Amino acid sequence: MVVYVVTGASRGLGYEFVRQLSQGENIVFGLVRTKAAAEKKVSEDGLKNVHIITADVTDRASLQAARAEVEKISPVVDVLINNAAFLSPISAFNSLSDFEDDPAVLDKEMNINFQTNVLGVVKTINTFLPLVKKSSVKKVISISSGLADDSFTNDYDLYEAGPYSISKAGLNTVVAKYNARHGKSSDKILFLSISPGVVSTGTGAGRKCFQ
Repeated sequence: MVVYVVTGASRGLGYEFVRQLSQGENIVFGLVRTKAAAEKKVSEDGLKNVHIITADVTDRASLQAARAEVEKISPVVDVLINNAAFLSPISAFNSLSDFEDDPAVLDKEMNINFQTNVLGVVKTINTFLPLVKKSSVKKVISISSGLADDSFTNDYDLYEAGPYSISKAGLNTVVAKYNARHGKSSDKILFLSISPGVVSTGTGAGRKCFQ
């Protein structure tokens, strides 16, 4: 049995993690912002061993409350999957220079992407790290993006989604910093970021999203 915590678990990639990982005797905690809708989907799909918990990764208090809910069922978290992310339709298909006459909008886009995709991951990891340390599995996986790869960006002229891409590059550094601290220490926690490629996430008016 493996105990998972998955953020952004209400739809798309996050929900698919929940669906796949709930097989067998695993226990899966799905963190979502809208609990009722997620629980309805879990029930309709007949998923077992899934617990849906309300949490916002940008809100430390809600994450701490979510951890308390997890601890009522399991004293450890074997694998934490940081899937929750923000990709705004305002900047998803534009370049940074498209906002040269509207800097306030760009400022807002940069801030919300950083708050969710970088700081939200830091808050989530710090909240659940004590439970991960108690595990014998000890894995923290964060969903990044090929758009955070500078070589890939330049090779294919991927100028779109600047705020999202920059935040995901920041996420990669976050993961590296945690791994540098805990990967080789007595904690022996594996931190890694992965890019799933193009997946159907329900983001962007039905468009597929390049994670």
